Amino acid sequence: MIPWDKLHGAMTHFPIALLLFSTACDFVSVMLRKLPFARELRSVSLCALAVAALASLGAVISGIALSKGDLWGRGDFGWHHRFVWPAFGLLVALAVWRLVVREAMSRFGLCLYLCLMLLASGLVAAAGYFGRELTTGRRGRSPESSANATRSPMESILPCCNTSAPSSGITSCFTVSISSIGSSSAGAVAPMKGALSV
Repeated sequence: MIPWDKLHGAMTHFPIALLLFSTACDFVSVMLRKLPFARELRSVSLCALAVAALASLGAVISGIALSKGDLWGRGDFGWHHRFVWPAFGLLVALAVWRLVVREAMSRFGLCLYLCLMLLASGLVAAAGYFGRELTTGRRGRSPESSANATRSPMESILPCCNTSAPSSGITSCFTVSISSIGSSSAGAVAPMKGALSV
């Protein structure tokens, strides 16, 4: 069985990072166009964009397999897809355009290309955000569950061990068994906190 969740999680980082890197290289090459390395930056941008487009195919295929063919969805899943599909289409179209045109871009064409690269970067970043929300589930949590999510592993095991708070003196954590003294709650356990100052 293919672990689509792990594969999709690994594959999505490449198009996101490479598209953002390509966009940054393009903008730096335009701002510093008079310097000799601006041409090399455009070449690096082209390579990064082409690899991002190829990697996005893997991310999309693994995502479709992970969602069992559900191409739209609801909630965070729906928002993820609302940003993914235009981002994917725009990324592939920009890569094809750049591979065909290369350096023979008019001033208007370059301006349009840079605007579309910014749009694609924003769409990919938004898709990545909602994808992360799907995997971590942090949106919509109650304050109590959010507080529990930030507890250390030791606090989860021993609720009275607060590792994030500074301690003054020696803190002891113990449980006391409450025997049944005229009640039916035999063997109940109640946590208690006790602090001893030295």
